[in-house]
Amino acid sequence: MSSRTIGIVRELDELGRVVLPIEMRRLLGIGFGDSIEFFLGNGAIMMRKYRPLSTCLFCNRTGSAVVLFKNQFICVDCLDEAVNTDREKTNAGFGTRKKKRQKSEFMIERLRAEIHKHPEASQKELAEILGISQGRVSQLKKFLA
Repeated sequence: MSSRTIGIVRELDELGRVVLPIEMRRLLGIGFGDSIEFFLGNGAIMMRKYRPLSTCLFCNRTGSAVVLFKNQFICVDCLDEAVNTDREKTNAGFGTRKKKRQKSEFMIERLRAEIHKHPEASQKELAEILGISQGRVSQLKKFLA
């Protein structure tokens, strides 16, 4: 989001509080009880709706279904949707070879994330977490080595 001047002025009360205009709250998706994160930079106070590090960039999902993909946390459902949407565009009229390679790259990233989260997990446990066979986990692990 780019910065822009909205032209609203608010005064601090005696406790240092300020009311955020409804226009800003709507624009940022901030509701009652939401946490706000503050930053200082270039002589300005910046703020945004707080998002824990391991929260999906697109749907705000948290938990074990969220993986790190290209320095962003994305849940496996959103990542799968993005990959499938991209795959449909890139494979239109061209065989299935690229489709299989992208699927492998996606599964390798998921496996890498699960190994990072569960370093002591067995191959069988990783297969159950990822919803694939132990043999497939073995194949993917070879790519990680």
